[in-house]
Amino acid sequence: MDKKNTELQAGPGQEISTTHEDEVGLTVDVRKKTTKALLVWPELPKSHWSSHYSLPMANKRANMPPLGLITMAADLPKNWGLDLADLNIESLSDERMDKADIIFVSAMRSQRRSFHKILKRANDHKKTVVTGGPYVTTASEDELPQQDDIYIFKGEMEGRFLKFVQLFERGDAPRISDIETCNDKISHPDMTKSPVPRFDLLNVNDYYMLSTQFSRGCPHNCEFCDITKMLGRRPRTKMPQQILSELEAIYNTGFRGSVMMVDDNINGNPKKFKALLDELIPWQEEHGYPFGFVSQITISAARKKELLKKMHKAGFGGIFLGIETPSKKSLLSMNKSHNTHVDPLEGSEEFARHGIEVTAGLIVGADGDGPECFQEQLDFLQKSPISVAMICILLAMPNTDLWTRLMKEGRLYGDCEGDFSHFPNFKTKLPEREVVDGYKWLLTNAYKPRNYFDRALRAIELHTEAPPLHYKYPTGMALKALINSIWRQGIRSNYRLEYWRYLLKTLQISPKNFPKAMSYAIRAHHMIVHTQRDVLPRLSRPIPIREPIQPQKPNSPQSLTKKSDSDPIPSHTADTR
Repeated sequence: MDKKNTELQAGPGQEISTTHEDEVGLTVDVRKKTTKALLVWPELPKSHWSSHYSLPMANKRANMPPLGLITMAADLPKNWGLDLADLNIESLSDERMDKADIIFVSAMRSQRRSFHKILKRANDHKKTVVTGGPYVTTASEDELPQQDDIYIFKGEMEGRFLKFVQLFERGDAPRISDIETCNDKISHPDMTKSPVPRFDLLNVNDYYMLSTQFSRGCPHNCEFCDITKMLGRRPRTKMPQQILSELEAIYNTGFRGSVMMVDDNINGNPKKFKALLDELIPWQEEHGYPFGFVSQITISAARKKELLKKMHKAGFGGIFLGIETPSKKSLLSMNKSHNTHVDPLEGSEEFARHGIEVTAGLIVGADGDGPECFQEQLDFLQKSPISVAMICILLAMPNTDLWTRLMKEGRLYGDCEGDFSHFPNFKTKLPEREVVDGYKWLLTNAYKPRNYFDRALRAIELHTEAPPLHYKYPTGMALKALINSIWRQGIRSNYRLEYWRYLLKTLQISPKNFPKAMSYAIRAHHMIVHTQRDVLPRLSRPIPIREPIQPQKPNSPQSLTKKSDSDPIPSHTADTR
């Protein structure tokens, strides 16, 4: 479905009068020219997460849309004209930028290069910019832009963003808007106040999946994770009816396919998640199962078979598990003791037995890792039904307990790239050369085509024990993906023999799961090609010589972020950094 024109009937420059009451009880009466807002989502770098090489087979241009931006858009004044530019699917012309009265930019840390390029272009065009999102929220002072016409909105938006917009329209908005400067005590807002995102702004057919969010926050406190620092340890949820309203909005765009619930731990509040499933199942039945769901959850949920049955019945066909490592010693060194109560192999198999595909995160380079960790990770992986594993070198992210500890220990080199397939940014307990070479060996073996497809076959075997998912891939999309996969993988790829071996074995083991097997096969292309073409050559470069940051006083800009010579951040103008 094409993106809808969001301009009002009044043309540019015509006066519009509107009065509305926002969620905090303030009445706004606006009589002025229509404001044109440009919403920009920066380019994501190529990574194991990006599916860059697989997306063309599904005739898609990006994995997911910018959920934060389109949620924010729902709280902008109704008389504003909105234009969304996702740089992962299109370029941004000077003409579109010139037409905008104000530009909104959100970003994650991995998008920071593109983010700063956008700000520089906006500065060249003399545009006012409002920035927000995880990168801006966690960035240190010296990373953030200093221009007076670039506003910085830190933290979550619910209960705060409307007030910011009202202050902005009056010319009274603070340049940096956070808990302190807003005199706002709501550090983690009520998610029941979150509006339905503006899915109508999207070209939905450009995306492999759409997204929504049920909860924020996680009760655990993994040392390397920044989620609890941004979103807290008390999971907050929307009401089930809110999610159903969002699904109705997605349904009304004409999109049919996968929907990711982007929660960091969707079962963080088990009672609330169960209540959502109880509402989701009849909604799916009434609508003919238009969506298949994926999300993230802790492996401890594998012990709750009734929960897994409900998830399967609701249409959950995939889940991401932060397994990290099969080593209990390493898990304890990461402050991830909750993972030690379930055997990772048994847990991943239990999800697969319920027809739920498992993607997992694995980490090497932790303080608890010894030289045997690389072989242990591969041995575990090859016994498991986990075809897609996001294997990472441990990186210390700003605003995490790991960052703070390494800083105090004098082991922190500086900031990290953000996509986790780079050199470590701290002095590892194992020699750094050993960590990098071991990581390269692990990636090489994990993404040998035979090894990948063997894991996928193990998943297919386990899926035969589950009833079939009610959700089916849209027929047109599935046929195009099949034809493209056969051409790219079965004819042109250098692993075509393994591809055909895998598909023939699938037909022998479980013909009913052939569509699922094709999904595994298509994802294989990105993981194999990206590993061989992009990651391994990058890791073969000489390891840069770096010195640890000297411990600084708390809140000192130098103590927060040090950029290496090989990782420059573009300046906005010569006199603003």
